[in-house]
Amino acid sequence: MLRLIVVLSAVLRSGSGTASPLLDECAVMWFGGAAARSAVLMHSKAYWLEGPVGGLIPTISEVLLAPLLFALGKRALRRSTLTMSLVVVLVGFFAQRNNIHLAEEHEANLLFTAAHCFELLSAVLYLGRTLLSDSDSPDLQFSLTFTHLVMVVQQSLAVYFWLQAFEPDTVSGTGLGIAAIQLSCLGQLCAYLAAASLHVATWFADEAYQPIHAHL
Repeated sequence: MLRLIVVLSAVLRSGSGTASPLLDECAVMWFGGAAARSAVLMHSKAYWLEGPVGGLIPTISEVLLAPLLFALGKRALRRSTLTMSLVVVLVGFFAQRNNIHLAEEHEANLLFTAAHCFELLSAVLYLGRTLLSDSDSPDLQFSLTFTHLVMVVQQSLAVYFWLQAFEPDTVSGTGLGIAAIQLSCLGQLCAYLAAASLHVATWFADEAYQPIHAHL
């Protein structure tokens, strides 16, 4: 649900020409993950969240992400259709050989692994776009800070869940099985932490530079 707010904010700002790590290729990869997750949730309730934060609301939030992310990444999708198609094939190949068996529907298990693969690729691109971004706008800096914070917090919760909720021996799977999901979650968290750290370091560097520049 937190990520839905971040993506919605990015969509509203996308028309202003401001840079965001969520745009273009990053959004396309995340769109692939959101589309796969939406298909999983429609195929099987085995992957629905349970407990106080579970149920229909987080499911609807996941489904709403897909069209918003498509809006953010449609330009990159038009530019790199062949590349994106190749990525889809490779992700499908990996998911076919490495998946968990939480649902009775085989397609849901494959799509769930595929969703995590797309999200890992999106996180790596998010880090790359953060490395290349350059904006001095105070409003954008606040928005980016909020985005980095939400991405780290949300992914930390996912890592905690997948590392604590299941023991590797209690969940059957193909290939890497649940380890593929856990490694994907950890990889995403590392990418988001690196991006957030880079953003904070850049902010402190700019703050230190401004008094010197003003004095000169």
